[in-house]
Amino acid sequence: MGNLTVVLDIGQSSSKIGFAGEDSPAQVFLTMVGKPKYQNIGIDYSGIDTREDELYVGDEIQSIGLYKIFHPIENGIIVDWKHFESIIDYIFYNLRVDPTLVNLLFAIHPLFPRKDLERLFQLFLEKYQCMAFYPVLDSMLTLYSGGFQTGLVIEIGDSNTRIIPIYEGYKLNHAVRVINIGGRVLTHYMEQILESIGWSVDSSIRRELVRVLKEKACFVSLDYKEDLKRVEQYKKEYSLPDGSKITLDKERFVIPELLFNPTKELEEKSLTVAIMDVIEACDLDIRPKLLNNIFLSGGSSMFPNLKSRMYQELELELARRKKKNLGV
Repeated sequence: MGNLTVVLDIGQSSSKIGFAGEDSPAQVFLTMVGKPKYQNIGIDYSGIDTREDELYVGDEIQSIGLYKIFHPIENGIIVDWKHFESIIDYIFYNLRVDPTLVNLLFAIHPLFPRKDLERLFQLFLEKYQCMAFYPVLDSMLTLYSGGFQTGLVIEIGDSNTRIIPIYEGYKLNHAVRVINIGGRVLTHYMEQILESIGWSVDSSIRRELVRVLKEKACFVSLDYKEDLKRVEQYKKEYSLPDGSKITLDKERFVIPELLFNPTKELEEKSLTVAIMDVIEACDLDIRPKLLNNIFLSGGSSMFPNLKSRMYQELELELARRKKKNLGV
């Protein structure tokens, strides 16, 4: 590869972009495209409509209620190529790079269609004229971006959470586990809680606002039982993009708690139990390496305190399993 390699991880809910070799993404934004509903949004002082077909991406969308929102990615698949290209334009502009001078690493889902992969090659090599285009499995890309070839990748995506062990660049498929709890489940849970306190979620715009609120307000509790006793200290008022306001307290940490304590209705294992199941499905000699190299990815991995809580729970789960002679 050449000197400059751009890394794109465009997820259903959020996207991370940056440069290979750097410790953190250059930018993280919501994977959505907005088209103004009202013409006067795009009229300049001369009275000429200059933005009739202009689209806005991610953080450019200041007030969701004023835009028709599009989500070009669903379940790891590109479903709207026009708006997907708008996101690519936005990325190159914000990175301040000439696409003809870069190599491109692009994260793809394991079930990404071959015909769409061919279309990506055409898009980046012919339209954008990148120097090279390298599609990489999203789990592998997460590992490689940290400079590792062995580790445990935990992808908390919109649809589900995947726990993927990788050893010396090879994914250990027999040990992969999937939990059907992801960003969408957490958003739906938040909708239920907000409706129970009188905040109606009666439109697609309001549902979008709930998702934005979840990502803005929620955090993972480091001591759930104690935090439930002191909810007043977490009370905070939030102004939403549609102009409304809402006050939250315990809701801020109850939502992400589903990852560690799923409700019975979900019929899913907790994140830490599933992680240990993956570890125990791998050979004894590589288990310590996997535990010592854990990488989080996906939109819902951005909750504050998530990694610290995960390690707390892993220590407890590891101790429980050792006592039962089942462990590492």
